[in-house]
Amino acid sequence: MSVRRRRELRLALLLAGVVAAAPSCSRGAELQTKVVVSGMSRPVDLTVAPGDPRLFIVEQIGRIRILDNGKLRTEPFLDLRGQVSGGNEQGLLGMAFHPHYRDNGFVFVNYTDRRGDTHVVRYHVRADRNAVDPASATTILFVRQPYSNHNGGQLLFGPDGMLYVPLGDGGKGGDPHRNGQNLGALLG
Repeated sequence: MSVRRRRELRLALLLAGVVAAAPSCSRGAELQTKVVVSGMSRPVDLTVAPGDPRLFIVEQIGRIRILDNGKLRTEPFLDLRGQVSGGNEQGLLGMAFHPHYRDNGFVFVNYTDRRGDTHVVRYHVRADRNAVDPASATTILFVRQPYSNHNGGQLLFGPDGMLYVPLGDGGKGGDPHRNGQNLGALLG
């Protein structure tokens, strides 16, 4: 893992710790950084599942890893390395757990395929909750991407229970297709 990626993961974990510790910090308290996990490739997202204390870490190369009691599980939660495009602003870009994940086991991911197009796919977690069932994949959104950058990628459930999928403007400097200005386009 590059120095830059290690710093990015440390920053993400530090921010998560700051948010968790903020209510209990008093004036003059010091915050310290601590390496929690290493050995990952291009981490881009960190999340938790409702009712699950583990951390789920999205690697841009196409894997989701589980940090369980301070240890990185060997087997990935999901492995899409054979399906995602690599480099630049493409790859596995985000994941979200359904708000009722404890009951329905739904996990959503956003990735760009080998051609660079965006897929948002829903999976169902296996009974042991340590991996998703790859055969349960259901594509809920497919969007052609005109360029290899500005893909967005984060997935979030809003307070209204709806899944929000930021897609970016489709790429290239200056938004040449004016997707960001077009309310009728999914891109932007």
